[in-house]
Amino acid sequence: PFINSSYYSPTTSPNVGEDHRVFWNVIRPVKDGFWNAHHPGDRWNCKCSLEQTDKDVTPVPHGPVEKGSTPSRGLDNNPGKDAKLFNEKHPYFPCNCSSCPFKTASLRALFHSLADKKDCYNCPLIQNAFCEDYKRQKYNNKYYNDIVNGFKSYKYGNDTIREKVFKSKSGDKIVVRKKFLTETHAKSCHSKDFIDTMDIALQFDKWVSKLKYIETEQGKHHNYDFRVYQCEYQYKSEKFTITAKVKEKEPLQLYCIRIHKKRISSVKSVEDKNPLYEPSANPSLQIYNLFFIHQNF
Repeated sequence: PFINSSYYSPTTSPNVGEDHRVFWNVIRPVKDGFWNAHHPGDRWNCKCSLEQTDKDVTPVPHGPVEKGSTPSRGLDNNPGKDAKLFNEKHPYFPCNCSSCPFKTASLRALFHSLADKKDCYNCPLIQNAFCEDYKRQKYNNKYYNDIVNGFKSYKYGNDTIREKVFKSKSGDKIVVRKKFLTETHAKSCHSKDFIDTMDIALQFDKWVSKLKYIETEQGKHHNYDFRVYQCEYQYKSEKFTITAKVKEKEPLQLYCIRIHKKRISSVKSVEDKNPLYEPSANPSLQIYNLFFIHQNF
């Protein structure tokens, strides 16, 4: 038989909230207006569910509805009808086009801003930012894989690198292994300086010996602490400050790096390799990256 009703199934949470209890076991037609105002998942941490059924419909609950059963902001739409998990009232979305971080100086953006015609799900500026980020990720992943695949045959003098030990400027012996590239990639893959970071990382034989100890940081998600080192490094006519984290365990192991650029002369930079990295090409993409760049290691 054709199933045209939905059943509001009780929560599976061990700590039951009372706000949705009044709706449990309610059965209404799929297109009934009840589901526009109330449905499982219309507040955070709700573990109620919706099931299809061919049972008889039940009356809509009447009487006072406990405070808290009102849908959370941005979750008060019906995803079954509009196919949107969140609506544009959700805090994830800007209040209006004028405050949108993806806004550009184009005439189309100016028109949307003046008309306040907010349509985030269909906004070409946001879609373009996601498209550019996808291209960036695809390029970055290929670039990284090429580095890692070639690492086993990477030569330092006449030796093939498996593990190399260097003595830092502070006198500490630091071991460099392939895991260092993996961690650096994970921490910088969304950064516009990704290629510069990985290129510099692969030149570790030129700068590890220049590292100077700065401080020790407590490992928040590890069972060991990190020593923080820094040095300046010249690369492609630009001066970089390299901040390196080293596992404080025996032996000391280079964990990952982060770079900060200080331009010395006006030269073409990473866009020579990848046009997606032209800083002025897409201002909204720069803002978009703020949501993804790892601020901490």
